[in-house]
Amino acid sequence: MVELRVFSGKSAGRIAPVTCTPFQIGRSSKAGLSLSDPGVWEHHVTLEQDSDGQFLIRAGAGATVSVQGAAAQVHRLRNGDQFVCGAVRIGFWIAPGRVRSQLALEWALWLGLLCAVLFEIGLILKFLD
Repeated sequence: MVELRVFSGKSAGRIAPVTCTPFQIGRSSKAGLSLSDPGVWEHHVTLEQDSDGQFLIRAGAGATVSVQGAAAQVHRLRNGDQFVCGAVRIGFWIAPGRVRSQLALEWALWLGLLCAVLFEIGLILKFLD
């Protein structure tokens, strides 16, 4: 899962999960990450995924975005990159995956293995008689 972390501005501290692409960032109430800070346009940037699964940030018409301190219209994002929209600094993060507990499956496998071993021992003892 990808998430955006807002480091400055009115929404500082906010974490926005990117659940689908394209993902809009801007003043619009329909944007996935809506910001009302100075310098932020209605549709400031769009986060997209290319055919390789890489994430791209694309500045909206007339808007500017700075990625890692350099102005860009389109930029391929890497984990930990930071970009600036107007007066807001935002971080791009690939969030760690959530690991579900495999304890029940592990116990079931060990129990199945124990049953197989006991069955084999039973067969051996039966043929030894």
